[in-house]
Amino acid sequence: WAVASYGLAVAVWPRVSDENRAVAERAYLAAKSDWESGLNRWNREALCHVFQEKMNTLDKARAELADMPSKRQRGIARLESEREPRQRQRYLDRFRIDRAEIRGIGAGRTSMLASYGIETAADIKKSKIVQIPGFGEALTSELVEWRKKHERNFRFNPNEPVDRHEIDAMDRELESQRQNQLSTLRQGSDSLRRISQEIGAARARIMPLLEKAWTGLKIAEAN
Repeated sequence: WAVASYGLAVAVWPRVSDENRAVAERAYLAAKSDWESGLNRWNREALCHVFQEKMNTLDKARAELADMPSKRQRGIARLESEREPRQRQRYLDRFRIDRAEIRGIGAGRTSMLASYGIETAADIKKSKIVQIPGFGEALTSELVEWRKKHERNFRFNPNEPVDRHEIDAMDRELESQRQNQLSTLRQGSDSLRRISQEIGAARARIMPLLEKAWTGLKIAEAN
């Protein structure tokens, strides 16, 4: 009886044609694609990650604004620690190439150097000069040696304070940063409100499409 029942089941089991199977598989793949597309759109437009990113930006601006006095103190300390190299730089800046007598460096090559931002002894660096067309090892060596000659005459003055111009430049940069952070924070509530409204509108717009795609996928899976 078991064998007879098995044979009967095989005989009456419904057959699915290859064509119908292919149609069902194509419908399933299309439904799956619609669902995944809708889900990606939901993740992109309807989740709170944009809101959270804006919150993080505001938190960062608030923290940087509160840290501004400490940041200025760190800047002053850095300028203090760099007094010697900055004094040296200012000293070398006094010696202009266009007023010097350097072998092989005439008016034409002086203009070429100036076009690359090399105008004083402070600007001379071998790595920069060798990249300029027409300046080989010989001319580069002449310029480097001319810089070294002046550098040997430099004497650090430990009693000279930090250059006021450097402090003023730092303060201007800090004030610019402070204004940017204040502007970000002032616009923060409006930005968060706008983002929240956009997320709500996106959810209302996408949810019906997502529900339709989900239903279509489940039907295609059953088929």
